[in-house]
Amino acid sequence: LVAHSLGYARCAGVVNNPAALRNRINEIVGLDSPYDAVLLHGMYSDNHPLMKKGHSDYHEKLLDWNRRYAYPKLICASADEYFRYMESKYGDRIPHLRGDWGADWEDGAASSSAETALNRETHELLDVAERLATICSILDPDYSYPAKDVDQAYRHMLLYDEHTWGAWCSVSQPESDQTLKQWKIKSGYARQAHEAARRIQDEALMKLCAKVSTPPGEGTTILVFNSDGQERTGLVRASLPDSLKEERILRCTDCVTDGEIPCQRVGDRLCFVARAVPPLGYKTFRVVPKKVRDFRKAVFFKPNSVENRFYRVTFDTKTGGLTSIYDKELKRELLDNNSPLRCNQYIYDTNGVLDMAWRRGVKDRKAADSRFSPEKAEVSVGVNGPVLGSMTAKTKAKGASSIEQTVILYSGLKRIDIVNRITKEKTYDIEELYYAFPFGVESPRFHFELGGAIIDGERDMLPCANRNWISVQRWVDVSNDNWGVTWAPVDAPLVTPSSLSDRWMEPFPPKNASLFSLLMTNVWRTNYKAGQWGDFTFRYAITSHEGPLNRMAATCFGREVARPLVACVLVEKGAGSLPAKSWSFGKIDGRGVVLQALKQAEDGDGLIVRLRDVSGARQRAGFHVTGFDAREAIRTDALEKNAEPLNVEGNTVPVSLKANGMASLRLRGKHSE
Repeated sequence: LVAHSLGYARCAGVVNNPAALRNRINEIVGLDSPYDAVLLHGMYSDNHPLMKKGHSDYHEKLLDWNRRYAYPKLICASADEYFRYMESKYGDRIPHLRGDWGADWEDGAASSSAETALNRETHELLDVAERLATICSILDPDYSYPAKDVDQAYRHMLLYDEHTWGAWCSVSQPESDQTLKQWKIKSGYARQAHEAARRIQDEALMKLCAKVSTPPGEGTTILVFNSDGQERTGLVRASLPDSLKEERILRCTDCVTDGEIPCQRVGDRLCFVARAVPPLGYKTFRVVPKKVRDFRKAVFFKPNSVENRFYRVTFDTKTGGLTSIYDKELKRELLDNNSPLRCNQYIYDTNGVLDMAWRRGVKDRKAADSRFSPEKAEVSVGVNGPVLGSMTAKTKAKGASSIEQTVILYSGLKRIDIVNRITKEKTYDIEELYYAFPFGVESPRFHFELGGAIIDGERDMLPCANRNWISVQRWVDVSNDNWGVTWAPVDAPLVTPSSLSDRWMEPFPPKNASLFSLLMTNVWRTNYKAGQWGDFTFRYAITSHEGPLNRMAATCFGREVARPLVACVLVEKGAGSLPAKSWSFGKIDGRGVVLQALKQAEDGDGLIVRLRDVSGARQRAGFHVTGFDAREAIRTDALEKNAEPLNVEGNTVPVSLKANGMASLRLRGKHSE
């Protein structure tokens, strides 16, 4: 029994070709399968009417086959019918496999890197905006939660993420009207979602600021909002008001401690490190144009190197990459000295993965001499102040007329930021663009944060999974029992572990601890963009740690990088209903638990709070509310359908979470002054 299903055209060709069908059957029989039915996926071509010429006679051909041959019988069936048959006959004998399939079609997202980066930012921005709008809808009865705007923003964001990027002729006819018009619609989803998310956040933030009482004293007040469920310390880049844009000397004071803190002008923004910002709340800072304390500079420079109290980073004057990242606390080199590649080295590949050549219909491609990197770089000192300092390598290489690679170190933050700016040249020839990160962790284990999950690359990926690229959310950790590195790709989600391969990569364990960030590709022959050009920015952040992976620490680092603290200037002075110095709406009680969502319920009945365990252990946690009088709590499913009621104990809702599990809560009550 061989079943054909409706779907992607994998087997449609063999129905009209008895010899090809026999070959496929022989392949299946040779597998020595214990089952009497096999699913050949894709009897009909996709995106076509079933009665299209060449399709309507498939069923007759199946009947003719069954009349002529006793074995096997061919049945036109849906996937649902096939699996119901298998479950009814073999349900108790089918082995169970758990794991991640890896990624395949996802590399198409790198065919439009600028829009993909914008949409990744929107994923973070819209969630923060939703949380702010939810809080404001409780604090201010005159503020109406923008449910329709939020829904529309999510719709546009997801329509960009949907896998088909454009016209069927987008590669073969990249400048045709159909290709250009469809791409205008597709890319428009990313832009519209981002604009809406930004507008929702800004409007809600202004509403929150209007409720805050102004701290006493002269100067400008900057409110810093933390959207996470835990207290945070992080970098703030606040836009300066017009009254301060011409002032070269500024003093910044923490309104809670009343102590002066380092601040630094970078363009029209004021940078400072905000410490202990309350969860789901704010902390205020005062800025005045006065003489400041003589704070120590954030970094100091040597020829081709920059360092702070945590790291010493050395540039390569050939490729513009990094020859060394030395951790002063761990007293350890973080990079692989045996690698032929430098850290943050630009790699331009004119070949792509040979096993994927069918995507462009290209045959007999050769891997030799297909990869290019810069051959000369000029390294120069960037900015330096009491908050941050930078160094930049300028170079160029095949595919890019200009490349700037900047490393930023901070005072008091164990974090390395990398900003790569590329002016990409126009071409429709096959190309893939990577940045290399060869870390030096011995016997490494790779962990990847995926959508709502953290996986061990060796344990949690199926043997057949595609490892040529893995689509990650916010971070990857490479570590052993002694030490490790956590790496966060801000703009580019696709990561190749260990090595670049011209063939389908073998399963883990990996040979080394390298990571390769896939930025651009055009190896597909349909739907995706045929080429990219113009100015692009790709950002990364790196930190290192002692001991094995700490899942909570890695998750917090990824969130800090992807969704920085939000700053807003209090324009009007007044006595609002909220405290002048700091305030918190609520917090998570429990280690290893993060706030996945805070939103208005879809039916308007209360708030929805989602908690997620990232520790990998079953635990008891709680959500403690201070800005909301929680009188009733109900556990819901993912679709917000009510399940069992929960106790409210002193405005804390305790809840149990499975390892790596999630809990969704509905809270009812009113604002508590």
